[in-house]
Amino acid sequence: MPLEIPNLDDRRWEDLVTEARSLIPRTAPAWTDHNVHDPGITIVELFAWLTEMQLYRVNRVSERHREVFARLAGVARRHRIPARVAIRVEGALRVGRTLRAGTQLTPVGADELVFETDEDVPLTASCLIRVVVDDGAAVADQTDANDREGTAFLAFGENAPVGASLQLGFDAFHAGERELRLMFELFDADLREGCGGAGAAAEPIQSTGPAPVEAPVRLAWESRGVGGWSPLEVRQDTTYGLATSGMVTLSTPTGAARHHDLMWIRARVASGAYDIEPRIANVAVNVLRCSQQETVSDERLDDPGSAQAGRPNQRYTLARQALLVPPDAEGSNDAPFPDEPVIVTVAGERWERVDAFDASAPASRHFTLDADTGSICFGNGVNGRIPARSEEIRAESYRTCAGAAGNVAANQRWRFRREDLGAVLRNSAAAVGGADPETLAELELRGQAALRRPDRAVTSADIERIALATPHVHVARAKAIAHCPHPESITVVVLPKVRPRRARLSTHVSAAFRRAVERHLERYRLLCDELHVAAPVFVDVAVSARLRLVKGAGPAMVIARAGEALDRFLRGDLDLTQPSAAAESAAAAPTPCPTRWPFGRAVMLSEIYAVLEGVRGVDTAWAVELDGRRDGAIVSRDAARGIPLPPTGLVVPGAHQIVVDDRRGERA
Repeated sequence: MPLEIPNLDDRRWEDLVTEARSLIPRTAPAWTDHNVHDPGITIVELFAWLTEMQLYRVNRVSERHREVFARLAGVARRHRIPARVAIRVEGALRVGRTLRAGTQLTPVGADELVFETDEDVPLTASCLIRVVVDDGAAVADQTDANDREGTAFLAFGENAPVGASLQLGFDAFHAGERELRLMFELFDADLREGCGGAGAAAEPIQSTGPAPVEAPVRLAWESRGVGGWSPLEVRQDTTYGLATSGMVTLSTPTGAARHHDLMWIRARVASGAYDIEPRIANVAVNVLRCSQQETVSDERLDDPGSAQAGRPNQRYTLARQALLVPPDAEGSNDAPFPDEPVIVTVAGERWERVDAFDASAPASRHFTLDADTGSICFGNGVNGRIPARSEEIRAESYRTCAGAAGNVAANQRWRFRREDLGAVLRNSAAAVGGADPETLAELELRGQAALRRPDRAVTSADIERIALATPHVHVARAKAIAHCPHPESITVVVLPKVRPRRARLSTHVSAAFRRAVERHLERYRLLCDELHVAAPVFVDVAVSARLRLVKGAGPAMVIARAGEALDRFLRGDLDLTQPSAAAESAAAAPTPCPTRWPFGRAVMLSEIYAVLEGVRGVDTAWAVELDGRRDGAIVSRDAARGIPLPPTGLVVPGAHQIVVDDRRGERA
């Protein structure tokens, strides 16, 4: 239960007046008239009233105190967050050019909402005409899927084998352009559902964090010339081998030759394997990533004729008060001049923003900022220097933001404020992420939730929860095993998600995936803990059995139904009491969880009997045998005729051999 707020002073007006009267004989013996008509008693009552008001304020916690207390608990108040949007430059450009970061755009009809480009963007006059996927077994034209909104396609086919390629056909390449920049938007909505189930920790909200530093595969980018494919220089790849959405910047191909009337480049899987095959929602050129913000420059704050000029505690208000505070500027006292929300100069010299003047010396060039009101305050000469009357005060630059109002709808038309490219600007997806400043009530609720949620990997459940929240990778399940592989060490077994309805469970867990989880856990582990992240040990389990059917049951249908039931069971549907129809309905629901089989749980022969005899149309099952293989080697059965698994082991359903035989042979 929460702590009760103490009452610092419970005296009221009557108590204060009574206490003051009791002190009169000792402090002023000549004062003998203590009745209410006496002017001295009137003054005592007046000051008792003022004192009661001060005591009331002492017992109140101000908004500033509440914010400071939350910051001490490690929860900083969230200020305005700008909306972000990707804007396409559609149509052929006459010539390529580079748009500088900070170029301003507005939606047509909403000129008050200003967006700025996040980075320098090299625009190309080349047009992307065709998108083709070659997975080594078949070639598929995905141009329509790429152009159609709401549709995604596999970049390298279902298995993304080595040699598979994504080929992009352009109308032409232009020698005057140095770079070709491709924007990849990957589809991962089908991977956001949690797995849960036996052996998995509670699914957390996917956390944010630094981008991955390692790609699971090595992609070779190539252009097609007269003699075949030749390498292309990759200048930047923020997709990390198409593992996440981002940009790929290539040197513009030289010596490319036309093939089927187009100029081609391709990304080929040269080595490695994906944990989750990438699905592309869209690949395009000339995409502007923008944030809803407007930069204001060179604004004079002081008024030379103002009465507060040269005096302590000077306070000025910015002309545009919807201030944008970058997340990196929350703790300005830790390092001077980070990415500041406002740059203030006094007489041409830059001053430093601080949260409070508590640690400021008389000569410290400090100021405070109230981001909600856009108010800037200077010191009093004791804590913080006072700007002199003759010194000019300017806000050299600051940014404003409309918060949630910047989340504009999809398919808006846009225009540049100071540019004209002669092309159509449109956003295919809505702007997202814009938020208004957090209220103190919301801050306190978030702080309480943060205090209830452990932020350190103390217990096994903590380790599993934090592993599941690894950013930029999709972890389906995690299991922390103590004293493994040796005493005083912890092995964390991780399993990536899969695309729903995938034909077969992938047993590949890349080193890049494991290292990403390990780097994330390193930030939260206890000092003396030794953590190792490992892939599961996969054991293929195949069942052979003979079935006796009920009268009228179709053999082919029952065999298919029995195989599906075995696969469901070996993927972790362990509820043998669930009706068959309900189990089939649950199995039909798409899920990114590859298996819910508990780590290290043995496969028992008696359970296989129960699964088979629970299938509709089966009377009895007999001659049931289990075949377990690990890396091709046979796994020996234990005394109970089951397949044992190591602590890090998981089951993979194998190729079952089910036959219908009504003979009553000797039961196995």
